[in-house]
Amino acid sequence: MPAPKNYVTAYKTLTVTVPGEICGEEIDIDVGPINVIRYSNTGTSGTPKQKVAGLDDGSKDMVLRFLSAYKREKDTKPFPDSKLPANFSNDSINNVYSGKGSPQDIRATLLLYACYEEKIKGVQTRRKWQSPSALESALNSHCVDRIGLDCLGFVVNFVNDDRSKHLSSDLIGLLDMEYFTGYVKGAKKLRDSLANLTEKDVIVYLHKGDLGQQARHIAVVDTVFSKSPEKAQVIIAESYGGVGPQVATIALENFNGGDGNYGTAFILNRSGMESKVYLVPA
Repeated sequence: MPAPKNYVTAYKTLTVTVPGEICGEEIDIDVGPINVIRYSNTGTSGTPKQKVAGLDDGSKDMVLRFLSAYKREKDTKPFPDSKLPANFSNDSINNVYSGKGSPQDIRATLLLYACYEEKIKGVQTRRKWQSPSALESALNSHCVDRIGLDCLGFVVNFVNDDRSKHLSSDLIGLLDMEYFTGYVKGAKKLRDSLANLTEKDVIVYLHKGDLGQQARHIAVVDTVFSKSPEKAQVIIAESYGGVGPQVATIALENFNGGDGNYGTAFILNRSGMESKVYLVPA
């Protein structure tokens, strides 16, 4: 598994291999890069949150029907089953449209979107595109308008890939703010000293409102520039509000108030805003 910053790149430079025939080509072609560039999981600014009524424009349900149409086909499938990830399912598509999709699941969802259409609702037919560039533009627009990634989606999918500690697609889709508490409480051990901080440690902002913090958040350590028992400077990988997948430089220091509610807490400083955080070992 690549470094966390490379996982950011995986989201921002997706390539979708599509059947050439849908673009007037004779062989399969790679379309991209397709960029997941937005942060969203509530539906208020684009991506619908799973199971929230009235926020989805129908894209998720339409692609679910595309998957059903693909499964019904036998000898005439537009692409082989190997183009879809193992265990790709309705839950995988739900996650893509609720800020929790993995790069592989987003790529597969866009492949279905590229190959099928509904000129009449409920009737799926093969889609044709004027050119590869027209398809690339359409996939990017769909990604910008309907597909986002929230902070929890980024970290959970990275940890799944990196540590072979897999959460199933149906469970990922049900994760919410309470998962932050569970993630910290369920850790076998928390870092109790910044001197032990390492790459791929998970940083959990758990105390909403503490020290000027605006919201809960979760990120992964990519690079440790410096560390001591008192302070550290690191690069983190994350999906951040208003930005989407990115890397950022932050500072950590000891928390003078002592332990937090669940173990040793530290102070994270991002551009002058301080937050109380916990560190879950890689």
